[in-house]
Formats: sequence, structure tokens, C-alpha cells
Amino acid sequence: MEEQLQILEKHVASLEARIFDKPVVIPEPPFRPEDHIDPGLIQMSKDRHLDGFCAARRVPADYYQRELEYRRDCIGAQSIDQLCKCVIYEIKDTPDPLKRYICLVVQYVDKISPQKLLDVASVVCGKKVTEVTQAKEEDATKLSGSINNAMTPVYLRPTKDFAKYHVAVVLSDKIASLNPPFFWLGGGEVDVKYGITTQKFVSTFNPIIYNISK
Repeated sequence: MEEQLQILEKHVASLEARIFDKPVVIPEPPFRPEDHIDPGLIQMSKDRHLDGFCAARRVPADYYQRELEYRRDCIGAQSIDQLCKCVIYEIKDTPDPLKRYICLVVQYVDKISPQKLLDVASVVCGKKVTEVTQAKEEDATKLSGSINNAMTPVYLRPTKDFAKYHVAVVLSDKIASLNPPFFWLGGGEVDVKYGITTQKFVSTFNPIIYNISK
């Protein structure tokens, strides 16, 4: 089964090469010793067979106080469009109490449409919902295992009380169509960023790809 999946991924990669004409540049080495990346994040990458498709970088303390161009250069991104963040939302009127959270991956340069957020929440629930709010920071931290600016769907570490919840990962369609197909998001620590090829993120974390832009 795994061999068949690898063959399929190679075919998909071949097709993508015809669509995404700009080559992906993955920083080398993917994990630098001097960055002291969480061993758990590195192990997750190995366990999920992400070697060769990802990288992580520790950034300066003033990273979030600086412009996007500075952030791009810090991690070796190819454009500011590749800089992304994760926002956790709570569906207040979900019919299934265990499906109440969404982890939305969106570009920093993008703006979220409240109506489209409701629409994708309805897709997650399988029923129309009308009340979706950003999750309380305390709840989001317990759900993700990370604080604000560090949250990421690639390294969820919920507390015991929050492990019961199903977290739907929603990927902005603008990220899915990035050329080159690679983006950066949180890495579990505020000053760690994790980059991954779009195809590998989609095949590994099975997100809902949705137009959530204004």
C-alpha cells in the first residue's frame, strides 16, 4: 500500500511540475543543529515521511515586529506569499460537540471573509452553522499544544481534556495554488517556523481546501 502511495505521489508530482513552473527551494540542511529544533517536531517529520519535503528555522526575537520581507529573508522563503499562519476557530452552534474546532491555514497577505468562514464551517459540520468565533487563546493552546504565533496543524499536541476533539484543517486555496508550491507556518514554538511542500502537506494532513478570502 505504501509503495502504491509513493508511486501515486510521483505521478502527482510529475503533473504538478507542468503546472507549477517555479522550482521549490527547500533550505539546506532542513534542520540546523544551531537552531535546536524540538526533537519531537523532527521525529514527526520522519514518522510521516516528510524528509526531503520540509525544513524548519529558528527566527530572531524581533521576527513579528518586522516587515514581511524581513521575515521572508530570515527563513529563506521565496516570496512573502509563502508566509502563513494558523488560526483556530470554534464553531459555537455545531451539531456535533466533538467537531467544534477548525484550524485555518492562511497567508499573512490574505484577509479572511467572515461569510466564507461560516461556509467552510458548515462543510465541516455537514449542516449550516451561523456562529463561528476565534477560539479562546487558552482553549487554542490546550488544543494545539502551542501558544499564539506557534500553532500549527503539523504538530498538534492537545492536552488530555482536548484530545477528544476532531480538528478540521482548512487550507486556503491561495496557498494550495502557490507557485512555487511551498509554504511556511508555525513550528510549535513562537520563534520556530516550519516549511513544507504543498503537495506533501495536502497528502499527509488531508486539509479541506477552500476559498476563504475576502
